[in-house]
Amino acid sequence: MTTRSRPDVDAEEEIDLASWVSAIAARWWLLLVGLVAGLALGWVLSVGAGEVYRAQALLYLGEPLTPSGGAQVQGLATNPSTVREITRSEAVVQRVARTVGLTPAELRRGTSVQAASGNVSRAGQTPLVNVSVKGEPRRKVAQAANELAKAVVQRVSPYVDAKIATLKVQIASAGDEISSLDARIDAATA
Repeated sequence: MTTRSRPDVDAEEEIDLASWVSAIAARWWLLLVGLVAGLALGWVLSVGAGEVYRAQALLYLGEPLTPSGGAQVQGLATNPSTVREITRSEAVVQRVARTVGLTPAELRRGTSVQAASGNVSRAGQTPLVNVSVKGEPRRKVAQAANELAKAVVQRVSPYVDAKIATLKVQIASAGDEISSLDARIDAATA
C-alpha cells in the first residue's frame, strides 16, 4: 500500500512575475490579434444590427359620469389594467399584426403598457396610459402603436358613445321645444 503525501497548505510559494512578463512579451502578437478580432467583431455586430424604433400612443380613458354628472360610473375606462388586457388579447394582436405587416410574436415582444410618467393616480381617477411598441421598421411600429390605441378606445368607449347619443337626442328635443315656443311667441305677438 502506498502512502500519499498530503500537500502543505501553509507553505508559501513564490510567484515569478519575471517569467510571466517574458512569456507575454514573447507572444505579444497574440494580444494584438485578440484586440483586432474583438474590434472587428464589435464593428460587424453594430453595423449589422438593425435599428430599433419605439412608437408611443398616449391614452386618456376618461372618467365616465352619470348623465347628471354627479357620480363616476365604474367600467372599463376606470380600470387602468384594461389597456394592458386589451393590447395583449389574442384577437387584437392578430388583427393589428395583420394590418401593419408584423408577426404576432414581434408585436407581442415589442408591446408594453404603463402609466404615463409624472401621472398621479388617485382613487376614482383613471391615469394617462402609454402604449409603446418597439421594433422595426419605423412605419410599421408607429402604425402598430396607433392601431393598438384605436383598439383600446373602441373597447372602452361604448358608455361614452351611448351618452353622446343620448345627449344628442336631448339637444334635438330641446331644439324642437325652442322652435315650438318661438312659433307660439310669434303667434301671440301677431
